[in-house]
Amino acid sequence: MKELRVDVAPDRNVQPSVAQRRALINLISAGLVAVLGLVFCFKWQLSALWTLWTTDPLRSIGMAIPIVSIVLAVRSWRLDDWSGEGSWWGLPLIVVPVALAILTEISPLQLRLHSIISSLNLLPLGLLLAGFISGIIILLGGTNTWRKAWFPVLLLVFLNPVPHWFDTAVDLPLQFMAAHAARAFAVLIGVSVSEGTLKMMFTPRLGMFIAPGCDGLRGAVAMGYLALVIGYLYRLSWRRWAAYIVLAVALAYLFNFIRLCGVVVYYWFAMRIPGISNHATLADYLIGGVLFFCAAFFLFSVPRWWKRRSCTQN
Repeated sequence: MKELRVDVAPDRNVQPSVAQRRALINLISAGLVAVLGLVFCFKWQLSALWTLWTTDPLRSIGMAIPIVSIVLAVRSWRLDDWSGEGSWWGLPLIVVPVALAILTEISPLQLRLHSIISSLNLLPLGLLLAGFISGIIILLGGTNTWRKAWFPVLLLVFLNPVPHWFDTAVDLPLQFMAAHAARAFAVLIGVSVSEGTLKMMFTPRLGMFIAPGCDGLRGAVAMGYLALVIGYLYRLSWRRWAAYIVLAVALAYLFNFIRLCGVVVYYWFAMRIPGISNHATLADYLIGGVLFFCAAFFLFSVPRWWKRRSCTQN
């Protein structure tokens, strides 16, 4: 008579449930530590950063950086990524940024450190927050968890997207070049130009004024960061990624020059058709919006073309 054997399968749901509970606890703990640390240790810095975003149009794009960083981090992780062992190497990364943030509010160092941070235009704050968040992830999730979200974390470095030295080294020369480019094109198509007649902000008398926003720097910054994020999503190589960002910035300046020429052409028509002169500002926004949309569409097409070409070659 054959022996009757009944194999009882091990309960496979016990161990995964424990790991999932541990991962959930680590993730919730990381979120709470991050929120409490930002609220109590970086209160002054975050307040100054918010003032910078809301008062400086050029740097207002930094307001989108934390949102993009959170979305990309959530996209990079699964719950199981937080079930591993953390590392104590994350503790120094938490302590050092918190200590530096607290020192900025303690007299007599407050005035000196405040002047240093203001002179750098809050650039160190991005480094401090990136280090602080990295420390929390490594302490509670481990280095592998941080490695999966390295780009969203390091993206926090650019909370101030344009350093202060850009104002004098790049922004002012670009404004000068934009004004002279528009004037040169106006002369080329036969528009009478003098120091007081060509203005790029339309007035009831059909004048145009070369405003600071006409130099293309805002569009270049937006396109540059857009290319930075798209290159990460498409997993471009380092060389193609760098070339892609440079292409995006150059494309923004090219399209801004086309926009200036388009506004001058509109000025030429408005002098001959008085009825359209009242809609000059709307025409300027329309020309800029269409050109930015075309540039963004082209920017999204480049990595897809590179991917298709790589697949064809392989």
